[in-house]
Amino acid sequence: NRRCMFPTQIGDLKIPIGMSITVDVLSIHYDHNIWGPVDTEMFYPLRFSADVKRSQSAYLPFGIGPRNCVGMRYALMEMKMALAKILFIYSVLPTENTPTKLVNFTEGTVRRPKDLVKVK
Repeated sequence: NRRCMFPTQIGDLKIPIGMSITVDVLSIHYDHNIWGPVDTEMFYPLRFSADVKRSQSAYLPFGIGPRNCVGMRYALMEMKMALAKILFIYSVLPTENTPTKLVNFTEGTVRRPKDLVKVK
């Protein structure tokens, strides 16, 4: 959350001094105009390829700016190490029961599928 320090207007929206502002990160992460043309709820790793150009503020898992998450670098390193260990030992393949589109999620610190996702 951030607090508005100066009277601000964005389009037709007027934000008074002192109003608390929260960025809706989930809507940004699933915005078809930013992440399309492939369905934003489909697993499509090429969205993040170096050839695709988009704003650095389109993906905000740790926030942005001077007050972003202090554990960001550590968390990214941990994720890469965990993924490397998993892929070194296992091959992850979809089964006939693996959904192509995840629609039911549990919200919390980390957004995750509510139902079991089966892989081989």
